[in-house]
Amino acid sequence: MKITHLAITHNVESDSRILHKMAMSQSYGNEVTIITSGTSSKKIGKVKILSISKDRIKRKTYPIYAIKTIYYSLQNKNSIYHVHEVPLMFFSTILLMFGKKVIIDFHEDFSAELKTKPYLRNYQKYLFQFGYKLFFKFIVPYFHHIILAEDSYSQNFASIKNKTIIRNYPKTEYFSFIEKKEDDTLNIVYAGTISVDRGCENILNVVAKLLDQGNYNIKLDYYGPIFESDLQKKIIKVCNKYSKNIRYLGQVSYLDIVERLTEYDVGFSALHNELNYQGSMPTKLLEYNCAGLHTI
Repeated sequence: MKITHLAITHNVESDSRILHKMAMSQSYGNEVTIITSGTSSKKIGKVKILSISKDRIKRKTYPIYAIKTIYYSLQNKNSIYHVHEVPLMFFSTILLMFGKKVIIDFHEDFSAELKTKPYLRNYQKYLFQFGYKLFFKFIVPYFHHIILAEDSYSQNFASIKNKTIIRNYPKTEYFSFIEKKEDDTLNIVYAGTISVDRGCENILNVVAKLLDQGNYNIKLDYYGPIFESDLQKKIIKVCNKYSKNIRYLGQVSYLDIVERLTEYDVGFSALHNELNYQGSMPTKLLEYNCAGLHTI
């Protein structure tokens, strides 16, 4: 069986759900491909990574790359197409028209997430919400199967029978404990998408204030992508000021980060009181727990 995952804005090497929990588990006896961007084409284990762009796709050029992705998908006579992004689901209706079997995967409550997008103006949020409701009502039921990542938004799909919940629990076998050296440094890690609504500024401001007081031996490391340019500039500016104590280490592969987690004392994952987070399962909290960290 040939299976293709479509995830063009995900960095799949750092995304545990798409690559490690789904694609790799499907690769035994099947031919599995992930179409993505932000990396080079390669093979990871038995999974083929097909990159449509080595650079991260920008919002303005997304439609072009989405059409390119569908074109590549149609070139391969696959058994199943598994789509991981809601905007790409719109374009995947072309696959349905060609009689392809398409599975769509909702990693979170997209409707609630739209309301918190900082780059969207209010009228844009209204238009996207309206478009999404039409898409959800008239097109989503025609996809062959729907996968949800958790229970919190499953009520949105109450009228759809062909659905499955695959909870995004961490795979504990990836985590290995190391003997830590005794010292008086408090090492804090923030892993995952770096954004204001996930508390990145809260911990940054606290650590900077404690360092200014001069009485604390504390270090903070950030791992993950920053999608907002102004936020990235602010974090890099603070990192430069406190270069010995605060570091932005960029995005690393999932296996690299879970290996590094045990080197820290505290994991930070303080989500703000946004609608999208109120009932969500805190994946990072579970990963920090697997690594034996205290968690904020």
